[in-house]
Amino acid sequence: MDISNIINKMPNGLKKQVVKVGKHAPDIMVVVGVGMVIGSAICACKQTIKARDILEQANEDLDAVEKAIEISNRESYSEKDAKNDRLKVYSKTAIGLTKVYGPSVLAGATGLGLILGAHSILKNRNAALTVAYSNMLAAYNAYRQKVVEAIGEEKEFQLRSGYSKEEVKYLDETDSEKTVKNGKVVTDDGTTHSIYARIFDDASPQWSKDPATNLRTLRALQNYANDKLRSEGILFLNDVYKELGFPRTPEGQIVGWVWDPSNQNIDNYVDFGIYDKLFKSIEKRDFLNGYEPCIWLDFNVDGVVYDLL
Repeated sequence: MDISNIINKMPNGLKKQVVKVGKHAPDIMVVVGVGMVIGSAICACKQTIKARDILEQANEDLDAVEKAIEISNRESYSEKDAKNDRLKVYSKTAIGLTKVYGPSVLAGATGLGLILGAHSILKNRNAALTVAYSNMLAAYNAYRQKVVEAIGEEKEFQLRSGYSKEEVKYLDETDSEKTVKNGKVVTDDGTTHSIYARIFDDASPQWSKDPATNLRTLRALQNYANDKLRSEGILFLNDVYKELGFPRTPEGQIVGWVWDPSNQNIDNYVDFGIYDKLFKSIEKRDFLNGYEPCIWLDFNVDGVVYDLL
């Protein structure tokens, strides 16, 4: 049965509501499932009193069978008769316990089924999202490569990173104004970093008012990240965010780094972007020279970790 066709045949108002319910189906299923499991446990506890009565009656009936064997002769009450009576007692007890605990067991099983069903839905959705993200990232990297081939690596980096060249004026030793037109002198507008970039400032618990301390901290954390990558084999971006005091992100849970020296398509190291590859921005230069305590960090993630394993 194609559910999408059924939904498409619904009136627009109802269709929208059905899709909304489907969107939140895992949350609803988990809440209802947990409620049913807890309810089944409470119900089972309450039914224990009735179950005790059934078991006591079963013990009495079995004792009666044993006494009947003792006081009767083999002809009037044979071992076969005793066996049949025991079987009746066991059957009666099983039916009684099923009636007592059946609703609780059924509710608990249904609750577990709902929880497992919600897990399956979320697993399928995450798998679909991972595939979609991988395809998007592959398309983006292919596009970048074509741009590099067309305009050169330096120009592509300038456009992608949001850096812009400018003339810098300064006073020389004779207090005469000089102008430098140097392609390596750039400014960073801070608006077009990659989606993984974060500003390291006083919002981070690792930050200090002293720029030199911040530089040592970032170097130490970068070294720690590389050691963790080499020892564990994989490292997620959210792991690095956590060490730096940044909030976790959905994409940070699937992208990161993989340690595989045989793979020439990955860096095999973690880089916080403290230093520029092609330019020396004024802001980063001021940070490295101790004039500025804050810095933009942009991370060289390898891509979706699951696709690189």
